[in-house]
Amino acid sequence: MLNGMAPNLIDIKDNFYSYKFVQGKLLSKIANKQNIKQLLSWSKENLWQSCNTDSFYDTCLDFYRNKTVNRINDFLSKTNIIDCEETINGYLVPSVFSMLDTVNLENICKNHSIPVNYHGDFVLDNILMVNNKKFTLIDWRQSFGSSLSCGDILYDIAKLNHSIYLNHNILMNNHFSIQCKKEIIVDIMISKRLLDCKKAIIDFCKANDIDMKVVETISCLIWLSMSPLHHYPLNKFLYYFGKLNLYRSITDE
Repeated sequence: MLNGMAPNLIDIKDNFYSYKFVQGKLLSKIANKQNIKQLLSWSKENLWQSCNTDSFYDTCLDFYRNKTVNRINDFLSKTNIIDCEETINGYLVPSVFSMLDTVNLENICKNHSIPVNYHGDFVLDNILMVNNKKFTLIDWRQSFGSSLSCGDILYDIAKLNHSIYLNHNILMNNHFSIQCKKEIIVDIMISKRLLDCKKAIIDFCKANDIDMKVVETISCLIWLSMSPLHHYPLNKFLYYFGKLNLYRSITDE
């Protein structure tokens, strides 16, 4: 399904695969507005080809709602944190689950989600630029919920949007902070070079009738879903960063 867009597989084991080395540059290290615009155009032409599945609505709803709820419950169980109203960066933020109840996921899945061939972990660190004109995708997601063949274009774009803020280099070098006292304070160092790339994403969404606000909301779900997969302090940072930005997304703050 990713033939021609991903390296050729060399070997496969039960829990691993290996693929042919590709000489290129990680997009996270060279991204700018122009090559992100080029990436999105290339992806629309080559990757995000429409596909049909009768169960796509149910797959989307399960992926965005049930997976997110299960991941949040996992985080809360591991950390003994109580889901409640609390002040984050000066905002009085409601509980996560009360905010999720206000997100109209049925509408998103029915009227905004678009079934396409997909990558599934479409972050800057998983995209190689080859010869300054072609792209190679590595470390793809094995499935979108129960679907192997169809994913949501919104999820790929939201992943790209997420990686502008939270990329491997920033996280691995601990360029983020979390303080949990009377008030919770989250902060992260964001590359101005990468932040400038967001305009290309906004322009692409506008040109293709994709609601950028929905993309932002899904990015918040991604951060919340990532939280139980990491150790302290990153797990708490992801949870509170996702919670804060979900609030800002649904209230236009």
